[in-house]
Amino acid sequence: MITGLNTMLPARIPNDGHWSEHAMGNCTGDFMKTNKWFSSQGFNVDGSTVTYNYTNGSALSAADMQGAGIHIYDGGYGLKLFYESRGYTVDVMYNQYIYGYNGNIKGFTYAQYKAEINAGRPVMIHVKGHTMVGVGYDDSAGNLMYIHDTWDYSTHTMTWGGSYSGMQHYSVTIVSLKPEKGPVSSPILPGLPLLLLKTE
Repeated sequence: MITGLNTMLPARIPNDGHWSEHAMGNCTGDFMKTNKWFSSQGFNVDGSTVTYNYTNGSALSAADMQGAGIHIYDGGYGLKLFYESRGYTVDVMYNQYIYGYNGNIKGFTYAQYKAEINAGRPVMIHVKGHTMVGVGYDDSAGNLMYIHDTWDYSTHTMTWGGSYSGMQHYSVTIVSLKPEKGPVSSPILPGLPLLLLKTE
């Protein structure tokens, strides 16, 4: 069974019905549907992002989403589209509940999180009401993760499977890029290398 969950606090953005929307494709939120109002589908409000997961904890791949027709609404799939719009090839993309969430025994583990970080790949961390980027860890302090969020420019910490600002960690999104040789130029600003997104 597949279930969807809003990962950001629902809030209408003031431009809804008040002025023209910006041109699509200029920010990550456009691709993740964070900036889109899907009132006809009855779940996503402007300023909210939805991610889908298999309830048993298995990884829900991009191909699975396409087969179920939900890829057009999923924020993780949208992140895949963002990378592809910038000239990258995505090798792997999936959403997955963390191990133990709702009693599942197939979920994504802290060991898998560390392996992604060690390979130089950030991990999207979903807590109920917010999404952040996992960028590091510290085993000496338990299962501690270093995270970046959209609230400020600081690095924050939280315990794997714990809560962040009172919001419970429940899921991750993995997007792995095909290794590129040399810098990739931005299609928006030609000549500007996209070194932050480059993988080795």
